[in-house]
Amino acid sequence: MWGSVLDKRGYLWFGLESRPEKPPAACYWDGEKLNLIELDVEATSQGKSIHRVLVDDTGKVWLAGYGLFRETRGGFGFEEVPCKFDDPILDFIQRRDCTFLIATDGGGLFGMRGGAMTRLASE
Repeated sequence: MWGSVLDKRGYLWFGLESRPEKPPAACYWDGEKLNLIELDVEATSQGKSIHRVLVDDTGKVWLAGYGLFRETRGGFGFEEVPCKFDDPILDFIQRRDCTFLIATDGGGLFGMRGGAMTRLASE
């Protein structure tokens, strides 16, 4: 398991290590049981890890690793966020101004605000 975060519902989320021939996944503890969430991704992303879990200021859960995923409105569903890099995400934070900072392994540092992503620094 990678990272952990408590969401506004009181669920404790974890990113999961890669699982051969399985989609990237996270799980959450609801106080009674551990629930698995497998992400709907292309076959090329099978066997990839989720390294970081974040809850933004609106309460949405974000998952980052080999790709970036945000919780959809209905909850417990996730959509992939288009990224300008192929490197795995090592860390992901939200600043007070609602800008997200994304650090990648080899691709540099990116900023994202309102869906627009820009490179802030390279290796």
